[in-house]
Formats: sequence, structure tokens, C-alpha cells
Amino acid sequence: MVGPDPRGQGGMSTVAELILRYRPAGLDYVTTFRDGGPLRRIRAWLAGWLLATVRLVCFRPDVLHAHVSERSSVLRKGFLVLLARALGVRTVLHCHGAEFLSWYARLPRLAKRIVAIPFRAADAVLVLGSAWHERYAALLGPIRLRELPNPVELPNPVELPQRCVRGKRDRIGVLFLGRFSDRKGSADVLEAIAGLDEATRSAITLRMAGDGDLDGMRALAERLEVRAEITGWAGAEEKAGMVREASVFVLPSKDEGMPMALLEAMAAGLVPVVSPVGAIPELVCDGENGLLVEPGNPEQLREALARLCRDPSLRNRLAETARAQASRFDVRDYVQRLDQVWAEVSAGAR
Repeated sequence: MVGPDPRGQGGMSTVAELILRYRPAGLDYVTTFRDGGPLRRIRAWLAGWLLATVRLVCFRPDVLHAHVSERSSVLRKGFLVLLARALGVRTVLHCHGAEFLSWYARLPRLAKRIVAIPFRAADAVLVLGSAWHERYAALLGPIRLRELPNPVELPNPVELPQRCVRGKRDRIGVLFLGRFSDRKGSADVLEAIAGLDEATRSAITLRMAGDGDLDGMRALAERLEVRAEITGWAGAEEKAGMVREASVFVLPSKDEGMPMALLEAMAAGLVPVVSPVGAIPELVCDGENGLLVEPGNPEQLREALARLCRDPSLRNRLAETARAQASRFDVRDYVQRLDQVWAEVSAGAR
């Protein structure tokens, strides 16, 4: 398996870390990407590429499993997929990039043909849900698609805060985790809360953690007079603490795959307020286990937050069903499905 540093930032790293902790026997992992400046990234790629090449040539594994996002990631992993195929090694291309399809659609015709080569050469192309299945098939043509939604590590029930059985709380913790960017809708969160009446605003404790335009987000919060704790990327322990102290998870993205932060929040009993993009509608059904809002619509987001603040019974019901939905994505079931994919690919099933 080749992919990003499992200790790094982002959902793809989180998936890799979970696979490694719950991995089937016989899995060897090579890191080909590390967070940091250009020099650090280049060093990680060159070292990972060399190590992966040596292992492919010298040891001929049964399967090469490559995690891929978009842009240069496709080219780097695509080369390894083609090398593996030339050596007679079966290949799995595991697609995570939320922006891959829009990026691919904008490419010139010749570039599209080049990018599509490793996808068509792979013995299996894993995507995160049925919506992605349809879009990849429409754009890339005849590739061997399989659906494999992301996994989540379920918290021990005795460690969960008793959000789902409480009555009205004095304060409602609202949590945003992700890149501070237009795609993630981070500014919409601040604008939505800024428009709430004073009583509702005073009941909300907003925490936002991520990378991207941190200074810009803090400046916007100050201009809108929204009280918010806005911090950089949260490590595993810090993120777990934020989740424990929250009741609502908000992510009004314009484009997504299947966000790991959303899965983790639902597993911990947070109510998701998210947009119906990517594979999110396969996780969240409006009014059943969360609330859906259109991306780029702070007014809808504001009303959803107001509903949850004034209706604790709704909040508690949605939290319970969100946690039940997340249990379907238990990492222990996930690695069994992944092992089955490897077994079928290794045996030559297409």
C-alpha cells in the first residue's frame, strides 16, 4: 500500500491510519506524501517512490494498493500502478479526492486521456459511494469500479457524553473541522451564526479547527462580531476533546467525498448539519439523522442551527440516529471488505 503519512492531516491520512491499526496480516505500507513545504514533500515522494519501486521489482507483492486524490497525486500514483502492471502485480486505485472529478473535467482532451490510463489499467478502482460511482463511470469510461465507503472507529459507549438523554442544555457546542476555504463553506458558518438573534447566539459555543486561511477566518469572525475559538489543525487527542464537548457538527461544503470528520462526529453522537454533496447523502438523511442545507446558503444554515438550539428533543433524536447510522461504517467490517477486494483482485477477478 502506498499513500500519505498516516500521521498527517486530512481524511486520506486518517483512513490509512485506521487501515494500519486494524490491518489484515501481510500489509506493507510505504509513505509517499508528507505535510510540509515543497522540499519536504519532494523528499517524501522520491524516497517513497524509490522504496515502492524496489519492493515491486524485488518482492512482487500480490497487490499494489494506491491511495490517490487529485492533480499531482494522480500522476505520482499512476506511474506506480503502471509499473506494477508491467511487472504482473495486480493493482487497486483508491480514490479519495473531493476535487478530482471537477479537476479532471477541466483538463484538455489529451491530458484527460493520459490521466485516465492508470484508472483503466487498475484491476479495481475504489470510490466512496454510489454518487461517485456514477460520476467516475461517466467521465472515465470503462474502468473496474467498486464502492467502499470510508471507515470509522466507533467510540466505546461508556465513553460517550450523554448528549442523547439530556434535556435542554444551557449551551450548545457547534464544531467545524476542515480546511478554512470556500469549498468547505467555513465563512458561511460564521455568517450564519452572525445572523442569529442574540439569545440563540449566546447559547452557542463555536469551535473551528483546520488549516488554510486561519488569519482570514479570525478577521471575519471579528468583523461579524461572532465569538469563536478558531485554531489550526487539531491532532487526534485534541480533536477527540473537541468532539466530546460539542453537540452539533457543521460542514456546509460545496464539494466532498465522504468526510472522515463527519463520520467521526456522527459516531460520537453529534448532530450533523451538512450539505448534500458527494457521498454525504448516503450518510445523512434530512430530518432523520441530521439536517441538510444547500451549500453557499448561510440563511438555511442559520435556520438549521436555530432549530437545534430551540428544540432539544429534535437534537437528541437526531444525535441517536446519527450514531446508529455511523455504526454501519465500523472499521472492523471495513477491513474485512478490503481484504475481500484484495483476495478477488489477487485471484484475477475483474
